[in-house]
Amino acid sequence: MKKFLRYSLVGLMALVSGSVTAQVVSDSFTKNLLDGSKTDYQELSNVKLASTARYTLNAASNKGKCFQLRSDKSTSGVVTTTSGGVAKTVTVVWFNDGTISSANGRTIDIYGKNEPYAAVSDLYSDDTKGKKIGSVVYDANATTQTASVNLEGNYPYVGFRSQKGALYTESITIDWSGEASDTKLNAGLEFSPSNISLKVGEAFTAPTFTKATTADVKFTSDNEAVATVDANGVITLAGELGTANIKATSEENSEYYAGTATCQIKVYEVNTYKKATAVSSDNFLLVAQRDDKTYYAYPLSETKTYGYLSTGSVTGTVDEIEVDKNYNDEFTFTAVDGGYTIQDSYGRYLYQSGTYKSFNVSETNNGYVWTVEPQTDGTFKISMNGYFMQYGEGTHTTFGVYDSAQDNAVLPMLYAKVSDAIKNVTTVVERNDANAPIFNLAGQRVGKDYKGVVIQNGKKYLNK
Repeated sequence: MKKFLRYSLVGLMALVSGSVTAQVVSDSFTKNLLDGSKTDYQELSNVKLASTARYTLNAASNKGKCFQLRSDKSTSGVVTTTSGGVAKTVTVVWFNDGTISSANGRTIDIYGKNEPYAAVSDLYSDDTKGKKIGSVVYDANATTQTASVNLEGNYPYVGFRSQKGALYTESITIDWSGEASDTKLNAGLEFSPSNISLKVGEAFTAPTFTKATTADVKFTSDNEAVATVDANGVITLAGELGTANIKATSEENSEYYAGTATCQIKVYEVNTYKKATAVSSDNFLLVAQRDDKTYYAYPLSETKTYGYLSTGSVTGTVDEIEVDKNYNDEFTFTAVDGGYTIQDSYGRYLYQSGTYKSFNVSETNNGYVWTVEPQTDGTFKISMNGYFMQYGEGTHTTFGVYDSAQDNAVLPMLYAKVSDAIKNVTTVVERNDANAPIFNLAGQRVGKDYKGVVIQNGKKYLNK
């Protein structure tokens, strides 16, 4: 009995003196999590390391060299989807092999939340990234490649990303503590689905809103001309084209953390393009078909003067493509002596110069003439200075210009826009709200007695 009391007293004294502390478990992110044979960015979900946490991440290994992050694509970083306790410390061991290293001053920002992250993209939105609770900065002149930061607050969920540009690390380690294990629950606010893009004429099914919290939930729409939301989270289209961001918020109470959820509703019209068999002075999409996909070229960024043409794609080898009217991916072919000039949607002339494989663009035409030769398979050989357009050199998904046929590359096709007068409305859709505003296909508001194809409640129908 005396021995038991003595041991109990020793344990009590240890608690009082603070020598008994919560266990700390560390999770380290290294190149070993990724496929070392690849250079592209890889996305992993439900990743488990040493702690009870689960993670979703998007990173690269640079062919097995490092754990690499970036910020230019809004998809790279690491987020916690299941808590590991309370996040206390982040330690970074920077990578520098003498050939690649992070630029001096490049920064990893760490964010904290009281609710799980849904995706890495949460880190790129002010509504979902949480509170910044620490940063680790690369110092190229430091004597050690290791840097650490103590995180502010007691957050059960964390995420980290590059503040700007590419980052190369040996490892990024998060220390989790089991202390301050709060009994509060996550608010559980959720729209499902959380992102809806709706082409005019398509049926709209309102997303489902669910919650766990007992607190009141407030709903707002930042564009009620496109979509409204009622006190129960039910979303209704209002008739206009555009984008509306619906937001749900709840306050923290004695049982649940504060919560937020967002749903983006986009209503848009499309331009339709069909495969052309001949070239003329007209607007076209530059199109390629490979790997059971149909790709179409984007113009170079407005700030660039040269580069390869990046692409969008649709599944399958199709003869008709629909493109959101908000985007102008057309190229204007104009007949001139010897061939055609080609201008992008910014009015810049495309041309090829020297031995470069990428396109150049110019505000003025200095004799930039392309020859356009139809091929028997429906493609076109579009050439200048002995170089001709091709899509998909090797594994690339871009258009370039080359002096010989490239491995796995294909020649482009041309798709011409179908005029609105040719498009036929094949279905008649019942109107939801007889008092909702009515618009014609030009986007002009019209009266109920207007005859023809109109749009009401975000749907297209024939008013006879």
